[in-house]
Amino acid sequence: MTRFLAVLGCVVLVGTFGLADFRYAFYYDLTEERDLVVNVMNTLPLDNMVTITVYTAFGQVLWNSTSTLGGYVSTYVPLSRFIPTGQDHWGLVTIDATSPVLIALEYIANDALVSVNIISHPLPSFLEQASYWLGVYYNQVGRRTTRIVLMNPWAENTSCSLAIYRQDGNTIQEFSLTVLPYGSAYIDLGKIWGQGSYLWGLVDIEMTERPLGVAVEYAGEGVEIVNLSEPYFFQPWIQPR
Repeated sequence: MTRFLAVLGCVVLVGTFGLADFRYAFYYDLTEERDLVVNVMNTLPLDNMVTITVYTAFGQVLWNSTSTLGGYVSTYVPLSRFIPTGQDHWGLVTIDATSPVLIALEYIANDALVSVNIISHPLPSFLEQASYWLGVYYNQVGRRTTRIVLMNPWAENTSCSLAIYRQDGNTIQEFSLTVLPYGSAYIDLGKIWGQGSYLWGLVDIEMTERPLGVAVEYAGEGVEIVNLSEPYFFQPWIQPR
């Protein structure tokens, strides 16, 4: 499908998940011939209440389901069984659980498995007046291209700043964007720059309000999808005396 640099997203009050203590966030795509199979595995010998919520690209709830998994029980959820293909049916999935889970994601394109991703960390707790950084590797060399999805798993707008560096440390581009509640922003670097011999390096994402979830789609000969939620660094703001 044709996408654009979207400005969509969200934010939440500190640490309030209702009955759930662990919130996980990741990317899905049900456009064209794509699908996602979500496998949720209870990691403890205790009952675990698990809620799966799927949002459109613009942050509306598309589908949700709550169930209780017994000790070490797993569940298998092909999203296309519950959600039809749609132009805005891509973006954020959240899983809220009362105890830790492991999530195995199987990304499907044209009925073939193209990528497997394991989610083992919930979204981090966050501090007021702190900055968080997520780092993304991008590659626009040859036929390769990188697409970045920023997902807001909270109930208020949140903003972030992106700095994109070439492999020699030179800055290619810097910009900021705001993501709507539970929405997603899609950035296709191939459509912005195309390809080039030296177009690879670091995308540094700074979040000063709430942590975002980030997914990276690497395309070329095939497709690989990686979800990121754990910042590599955070810095509490220190007020001067």
